[in-house]
Amino acid sequence: KVLDMYAAALEIDSLAGAPAHETIAAEIRERWSHVHAQDPRTLEEGKLALVHRLGEAARMIDERQRRGEIQARPAYQELFTIGCGDRLYPVQLNAAQEIGVGGETAYEEMRHMLTAPCPVCAAERAERAAHADRPGLPVAGTLAASRSTSGRDRTRERTAESSRAGIISAWLAPMLVGSVGGRGSSATDRLVAEHAREDLGQWLRHMARDGRMNGEQDLPIAQEIALAQGFKYAANRRPGQPDLLRESRMFLGEQALEMLKNARFWYSQLTLIHALTLLNLSQTKQPWDKYGASPEAIVEHWVNVAGRERPDGDRVDRIDRNRAPGSRYQPHPFVSEAAHLCVLALKTERPQRYLWVDEGGVVGQVGSRNLGKMEQQRRHRLWIPPSAGWSALNARAQQLVADVLLLRNLAERGELPHERERRLRHSNRDDLPPCITHFREALEPGLTVGTAVSIVPGVSCVDGCVFELCPYPPKGGQPRVEMSEAFCRRQLTLLTRSVRHPLTRRAPWQQMTVGQLRSFWTEMADRARGPRPHTSSSSRSRGRRRTS
Repeated sequence: KVLDMYAAALEIDSLAGAPAHETIAAEIRERWSHVHAQDPRTLEEGKLALVHRLGEAARMIDERQRRGEIQARPAYQELFTIGCGDRLYPVQLNAAQEIGVGGETAYEEMRHMLTAPCPVCAAERAERAAHADRPGLPVAGTLAASRSTSGRDRTRERTAESSRAGIISAWLAPMLVGSVGGRGSSATDRLVAEHAREDLGQWLRHMARDGRMNGEQDLPIAQEIALAQGFKYAANRRPGQPDLLRESRMFLGEQALEMLKNARFWYSQLTLIHALTLLNLSQTKQPWDKYGASPEAIVEHWVNVAGRERPDGDRVDRIDRNRAPGSRYQPHPFVSEAAHLCVLALKTERPQRYLWVDEGGVVGQVGSRNLGKMEQQRRHRLWIPPSAGWSALNARAQQLVADVLLLRNLAERGELPHERERRLRHSNRDDLPPCITHFREALEPGLTVGTAVSIVPGVSCVDGCVFELCPYPPKGGQPRVEMSEAFCRRQLTLLTRSVRHPLTRRAPWQQMTVGQLRSFWTEMADRARGPRPHTSSSSRSRGRRRTS
């Protein structure tokens, strides 16, 4: 009720003659961590609804301010603080997405709060702000420098909240670049767009070996993943007019391809290929598309770029552990399957059938009916709308997103950043763990917090497994995203050969029997539904006698 009341207050206040937008947003930020509910699902839904309402109200306040009707500040800073302080991944992601579509105003409000990749980058931002030709920027730049250099030493272990701030800042770097420049070509707007691109350039500078400054190192894998996700979120936006934000999308396409050349982690490569597919979906020919006229040639080029051996030897070492010397590079199985689906998305121009924006969002809801191409374009300004669930995906994409989420939940569990980073490094290989390919029993999905207090990742792995990720996070132990019962039942359905889907059984990487997969997904469905009520044998016999 509290969250609903705040959402209603923001909606009413956004139309007031003298809005109290900042005051309401500040109160929401202060009380956010004190709002509780017995049902976690209800609490999450209420938080997400309020985050969306706060983002809409901030954009409305910004629009009214630009028309000269009011004098108020959009509450993007409060939204960022809420996202950094909440443990729920959907709240963090939706807060970032609401900020990311805010354009020039959101960037100007957020530039002194966004986390830089390292102290060297923070000092560079402060120096750039000090030489800006607009009032107010020196204060913002100085604040950024003081925040970054005083408490963010790389030798000091980062807290969970500061880690979330780094993740959200990496999400926002491409998203803000994609949203600036759509309101005009004034000198101020061009300067804001230039600064946003420079901030993104700092993140990408950490991905490549060339062009780094002294003291700059590789990004943590978690931030590399977040940066790749930011490209996909930005690419998912469809301009209202063909020429609107065209230059920004061209720039994002070039930078996404550049990041793909140096991406270390398989999920980063998969996400960037998704982003490039969405950026290639256009009603007009993209001038930077030089890789071939056919979708197969375009996607094959991206996969080859992702598999290019880097001079630092890191990729060479990882590949040589999994293939014979001199053999042709084979991409990660999930990257290979995603590339095949991207070809279909480019051919049909229906990305909703083959791609997804976020694994947690797509497996958590059944989704709306599959709209036709023209109807979908009329209704949404996104290639893949938020209402899209797993039912809109084709069978192969449903199997892929399920196992991608399984592996991500295994690697990204827990609150401590250094532990997540260690598990991500263990899974930073071009092959899959045995629990995904051969032995699903090692995952033990039926565990709960009460029965798994002493279980740590790696104790149930099969002999010889180097990933050290099993068992699956116990229910109630805050896994990244829980799969719904309906989605797990759908995975069971996909294992049944039918006239409509004669070839749909196991995915190429699933080298176990259909019976083993059925057992696993049945356990996952029971886990999502909860424990069944226990009935004694005497009660069952009495029930049979009464029935007879």
